[in-house]
Amino acid sequence: MGRATRKCDEINKEIFRVYDAVRLYEALEDYIQIRPVSDPRISFQQLAQEMEHIDNDDRAHRQMQKIIAKFQVKKRQIDKVGRNEELEYNAKGKTAEQLLTLFKNAQGSEVSSIIKEYGSLWKFLDQKFTRPGLQLVAEQEDEFIAMEQRFGEDQKPGDYIESFNHYIATNRNKILAIKTILTSPSQLNRSSLKELKLMLDQNGFNERYLNAAWRQSKNEDIAADIVSYIRTAALGEALISHEDRIKSAFAKVKQTNNFNALQLKWLKRFEAQMLAETVLTKEDLDKEPFKSDGGFKRINKQFQDEVEQVIDAVNNHLYTA
Repeated sequence: MGRATRKCDEINKEIFRVYDAVRLYEALEDYIQIRPVSDPRISFQQLAQEMEHIDNDDRAHRQMQKIIAKFQVKKRQIDKVGRNEELEYNAKGKTAEQLLTLFKNAQGSEVSSIIKEYGSLWKFLDQKFTRPGLQLVAEQEDEFIAMEQRFGEDQKPGDYIESFNHYIATNRNKILAIKTILTSPSQLNRSSLKELKLMLDQNGFNERYLNAAWRQSKNEDIAADIVSYIRTAALGEALISHEDRIKSAFAKVKQTNNFNALQLKWLKRFEAQMLAETVLTKEDLDKEPFKSDGGFKRINKQFQDEVEQVIDAVNNHLYTA
């Protein structure tokens, strides 16, 4: 059994199973040291729920060992598919290694506290993160029969849009980023938007699905961003594409100001950044791709100390007719 338990990255082996048809393991149990740490069939959520009924430190420690064993496997899977950012979001900013250290160092009542504190993490970890290791090829001739896209929990396009509208209506005063988008969208920053997108994605909503569902249910091909969908859902605004909304805002700012050639070049870069990231704030000018060109201080000087007002004007025009 020794060779079977070794790693084999070539075939993506993460776990091994022992099938003991003649109960040999049971007969040798008193003479061997191998013990199963965690049953791969048991989910993280189940392990977390079981913790509610554990009332002594020794059992709590064993329960955490099971979580650690499963997490070691899941950590590698998440890293392979590049979803560490989502892991950190569900782990309240902690990396996989930091989580592992936290789990290993937990003692006594800390185990129960940690499991309760990271409630949303267990649901995330129960997802499948593997990529197919084999590519199957059929030699039969292809035949197109029909094409149908399902959304969320096997929903039709219209139902998916309605589910999103309901989610926004339910959380418009609970989630700060949604409230900001509805009441003062010009104050939205990149970090808040990024966190909101991750949260929505955890609940099955993202721009790609929303655009596809809108196209199929409304017969309108509009490549809108999540901000527009939220405002349409909650305020009844007409849905405008991401590109049109941003280009229109910059056009309005240019019409009301007499910018020189250098300033117009900066505005073009600002526009490109907003098309890529949706939001632009004063603080973003001290980050790439602007930091290496002098950041806020240099850019502000080239706008006669008024670049902040220019950015505010663009942001205000994004949500005005």
